[in-house]
Amino acid sequence: MNVVERAFTAPTPTADGRVTRHGRFRPARHGSRIWHKLAVIGLASLLPLAITAGLLVYESGKRLRFIDKELWGLEYVRPMYTLLYELSIHRDISRQVFAGDRSANELQASTKRVDDGFAALTSIDEKLGRQLNSAGADLNESATVAGQLREWQRWKATQHTASSDIVAHDVMIAQVRSLIDHIGITSNLTIDPAPDAYRLATALISQVPELTDDTMRLGTTVDQMLQAGPVFLDRARAASIVSGLGQRIDELQNNLYTAFRHWGNAGHADSLAVPLQSAYAAIANLNQLTTRDFVQSSPVRLDRSAYAATVNETARALGGLWSAMVEHERQLLQDRRSGHLQQMAVSLGSILLAIILMLLLVGRLSRRIAADIGTVARAAVEFSGGELTRRVQVRSRDEVGALSDAFNDMAERLAHSQRTLRTERDFSSALLDVAGSLVLVLDREGRIVRFNRACESTTGYRLAEVKGRAYWDVFLPAEEVDIARTAFARMLAANDYPAANESTWISRDGSRRHIAWSSGALLDQAGTATHVIASG
Repeated sequence: MNVVERAFTAPTPTADGRVTRHGRFRPARHGSRIWHKLAVIGLASLLPLAITAGLLVYESGKRLRFIDKELWGLEYVRPMYTLLYELSIHRDISRQVFAGDRSANELQASTKRVDDGFAALTSIDEKLGRQLNSAGADLNESATVAGQLREWQRWKATQHTASSDIVAHDVMIAQVRSLIDHIGITSNLTIDPAPDAYRLATALISQVPELTDDTMRLGTTVDQMLQAGPVFLDRARAASIVSGLGQRIDELQNNLYTAFRHWGNAGHADSLAVPLQSAYAAIANLNQLTTRDFVQSSPVRLDRSAYAATVNETARALGGLWSAMVEHERQLLQDRRSGHLQQMAVSLGSILLAIILMLLLVGRLSRRIAADIGTVARAAVEFSGGELTRRVQVRSRDEVGALSDAFNDMAERLAHSQRTLRTERDFSSALLDVAGSLVLVLDREGRIVRFNRACESTTGYRLAEVKGRAYWDVFLPAEEVDIARTAFARMLAANDYPAANESTWISRDGSRRHIAWSSGALLDQAGTATHVIASG
């Protein structure tokens, strides 16, 4: 329906009172609803939280892997310390067998214990060697488990002298200590950033094994000199070892007491203090006995058997301290691991709770905003379909609320304009209908759009019968049709109005009327005629 038709045709009310029009507003295309898009925006805002959670898991995983390697390291060094002690005992027994002081059966039993120690070391290396890089490039090949086992098998297969036997044992003991130091680094034990764990690990990886080795070496040295007689006494050498022992046990004690101060659990410190005091007292007693009855005594009053028992007692006290430190270090690491897991669980739980709350909030806000916008959209569709009484009520007091207010204001003004136009149209129609002259509205094809009541009375035709038909096909005699069509086309081409012409019309009853017409035009924005209004 064109503009002239809308200007002269009343809207058609439906049965429920709605006003319908042609060219209704097309509903929105099917696709993502607005709350889906808002939800996507909300989910995108959760990305920082998700990244934070990922970084937290990553960092916590790194800390847990760090602690796990330390726990593996503790498990790995246990058989090595045992092997270190058994090799020291084996060195003394082998030396004493050469001297005729011990039996071959005792040496065989000690050899069996060393074999068991290497078997335990080989087993733990198969289990954890790859994780702890026990055969790393920075470790001398002879200090690896394979290298030490090869050296031990060579000792068992080789005939030794007393001096070469001691050298071979010293080499094997040094290799064991090198591997202990290497595992202390690769397992993170001696590079732990926590002061308490670092100091305790340093004590059990370096200080106690060194004290144990020096204690057994002191016993071997003094016993060799006592066995050789007064001519071979080297009191200065023994005094040097005694001095080193005293200095190292003091360093160990200071190191552990410093670690104690970092422990929140006083029970840990108290329980470890007991074996520390025992080891300290044992070394002090050994040093005092060596100094009094060997270094400073002339003649020497030291009994070999009693001295050997004292050395063994000191080594056992150091072994007890070492075992207690390993257990305390393991407990510290497990407590820290549990703390990290708990902290990670709390942090992830908090982040997850925040994400859930944000999802609920985003969902609620998205649906509320979408519901308000949907209300406005549905009202717009209904309004475009002719429901001019449609208004919008939303709960929002934001931009959506402002949009609904603007819609309602626009609808009210449009309804007012519609009422005004309807009044003007009715007035114009009334004027046309009561006018005495003929009024005819044609489109550019000469088709009848409207004519008034005077036209109906004159021609005997009602508008509904002729609407949409060319006027010359209805009213003009055949001989004037071509003339009228040509004249109408010429008038439109000239676009010069008003224009006058005369024509003969045939009424329904066959009577002829000679009518003089004066024609004007409705022009579009380009100045081109869209409709012709003729009065006759």
